[in-house]
Amino acid sequence: MHKVTEGYILLCPSFKMLIVLFFSLSFRLQAMYVAVPIYSWGRIRIDIKVS
Repeated sequence: MHKVTEGYILLCPSFKMLIVLFFSLSFRLQAMYVAVPIYSWGRIRIDIKVS
């Protein structure tokens, strides 16, 4: 068990970097998916208010 944990600690930094990269990419995609509709909806609202 101890040797296994040592191996995990050795693997951990690169694995964590991969996870962080993956999460940041997916988070950016999600942010785009969320922001684009809100942004376009806000622009439509503004256009309605202006007219």
